[in-house]
Amino acid sequence: MNENIKQRLTMTDRQTVELFGVLRVETFDSSEIVLATSMGEMVLSGSELHISRLHLDEKEASIKGQVDSIIYRKSKNEKRPALRSRSVIERIFK
Repeated sequence: MNENIKQRLTMTDRQTVELFGVLRVETFDSSEIVLATSMGEMVLSGSELHISRLHLDEKEASIKGQVDSIIYRKSKNEKRPALRSRSVIERIFK
């Protein structure tokens, strides 16, 4: 993490995200965007996501689409949260 770069995130109606403090784009597709930011790795999940503006020299990005979640991960090696694929009953009687 880069302590010298401030981060700011503004989300409007879960449709537009303005982000300052972006270091690079790790991966992206229409359902998930992974960014390296000054505060750690950020994962945006949703649908019809796209990066509408990216200025890495100014550390800025704009993302449009339906945002369902924003998660910070400490590092690339930290695993993504597992989705619940089994019911409570299945987990009890495994």
